[in-house]
Amino acid sequence: MSGNYLLDTSILIELFAKDAEVLARLGKAESTFIPSIALGELHYGARKSSRTEKNLEQLEQLASTVGVLPCDAETSYWYGIVKDNLRKAGQPIPENDIWIASLALQHDLTLATRDKHFQAVENLKIEMWYFITSPPPNSANLGEVSEGGGDRSASSRPLSPTRF
Repeated sequence: MSGNYLLDTSILIELFAKDAEVLARLGKAESTFIPSIALGELHYGARKSSRTEKNLEQLEQLASTVGVLPCDAETSYWYGIVKDNLRKAGQPIPENDIWIASLALQHDLTLATRDKHFQAVENLKIEMWYFITSPPPNSANLGEVSEGGGDRSASSRPLSPTRF
């Protein structure tokens, strides 16, 4: 496995917990990016934790070593498509996750996640980063990769991938 990945908040949390499966998969990735939305979710989590300063320091270190993708006008284009498709399908997902999926589609990245609800997003390439050697108990579909492409170019400006 190698490729270009956008890391969902669920993966970033496991990265900070030094999850062996996540670390192994990251070691095989060509490049990794963090959505600014996930970074915001982690900042909120750090501020409500009992180890605020330590967690904020970890976040600053992470943000300085990995490419952080911000939302822009192109992201809002994808957001409109994703949210409308989910509405039509009757499959709502958390609002922040619509933005994260939109960034992945915009930049033609595979979303690394542990959240099954991303499978409802049309044309989103995802990898469920649970277990490398075997799936978790009672999960027939969690190891599947949903593939597809978008309707517009991946990025309106060049990005310089940073190896995590």
